[in-house]
Amino acid sequence: MNGLRCGPLVFARWSSRLAQRALIYNSYYPAFDRGDFQQLGVLGPFGSLEGPAAPPARLWRVRDPRYFQFRDKYVLLFDNARVRDEYLERTRGKRLNKVRVRFQPAGELATVVDKFMQYSRNLEAAYASEDAYRLAIASPNEESTKTLGEAVVGTELLESKSALVWNLPNTWHPGRVADTFWQYDVKHCFKMFWNELDNVSLYYFAFNETHERDKFKYNVHGVYLNEAKLLVESL
Repeated sequence: MNGLRCGPLVFARWSSRLAQRALIYNSYYPAFDRGDFQQLGVLGPFGSLEGPAAPPARLWRVRDPRYFQFRDKYVLLFDNARVRDEYLERTRGKRLNKVRVRFQPAGELATVVDKFMQYSRNLEAAYASEDAYRLAIASPNEESTKTLGEAVVGTELLESKSALVWNLPNTWHPGRVADTFWQYDVKHCFKMFWNELDNVSLYYFAFNETHERDKFKYNVHGVYLNEAKLLVESL
């Protein structure tokens, strides 16, 4: 079984078996990808090449389902427990981004998987339109029609064309925001969160192409607008 098309009891048993082939990696850095963890299993302790350990078959970042904030955690899912154990042994003592890696057992994955499926569904809705996103977050208990594998692949694609932007002016409407950044191929954008008292806002941006998202982040992140510093986070 590779998804959520099942009842609660069957899902609980399935998630327990899933945990036996998964690892958790805690990190404040939000931009690791599957290639980073794959390379970790190839390099020897002093940079020499070894026979590669099989990389994780699936990787996802744990994010808040509503506002898409990174929760400082990655889930690595392997083909089976033997491959996971081999990878864990091969990467013992290695460093990722100059930090010694410490993988944690997955434990009970039911809640983590459930939250990921909610996030995946909400992200798909947000990429479609603001109205679809509002409808999705109003129905948090609606079951996904996708398997976990389908959700991971689909989420990776949409994340590559999505960004979060902090501190745009609260008084700006999405049309003005899009007009301000007309030189980027913005599909649409909308305000997810705002606090008028503290003058804080969080916008979701959907782009038609990944390279447009990357260009936007490179040029806009850290720019001051109306005395507020814009912060851009790639999903």
